[in-house]
Amino acid sequence: MGERKKRLILILLIFLLTSFLSIEAEIPDYFPDDLDYLNSPDTSRLWILPSLVELGEIKTDPFDSTIEYFEKTNALFILFIPPNTKWQLVLTGEDFRSGGDVIPLRQMEWMKNREGYKKMPKAGKEEVIAKNKDQGGGIFQFLTLSFKLKLEGDEVPGRYSSSMIISLISF
Repeated sequence: MGERKKRLILILLIFLLTSFLSIEAEIPDYFPDDLDYLNSPDTSRLWILPSLVELGEIKTDPFDSTIEYFEKTNALFILFIPPNTKWQLVLTGEDFRSGGDVIPLRQMEWMKNREGYKKMPKAGKEEVIAKNKDQGGGIFQFLTLSFKLKLEGDEVPGRYSSSMIISLISF
């Protein structure tokens, strides 16, 4: 086979492979931004994937057909390097909104590593989801978060969204 044919086949293979792959990236948040911080013994990092969670299709409780909800298990994968000091991983969020319609955040429940669902606090209030004394040792810490949004029956149909923030705080 000629050199020209080999190059053409190689280019075609690369094109085919890249057209079927989807690539997602997340931007790590480093604070502060100076390079000296990266060499500090108290360096911490936080990675959250994916950056967008969709709760999927509406579900009905198998034991009570009057209860409807949206649920996404293992919705977020959180990997972090905690600081060498005391720390907390904190979750906070806003009410769900679709135009002028609102579903209160308190209808949302969260679950860490399949430990059972817990109620979210009111919008703007913080919920501690992990802290240094509750996690095992090691440089890397890993956990998953699942979410369930229970409907009360008076919600107006729409495309609702909410922003949630997960912060790694050292003190």
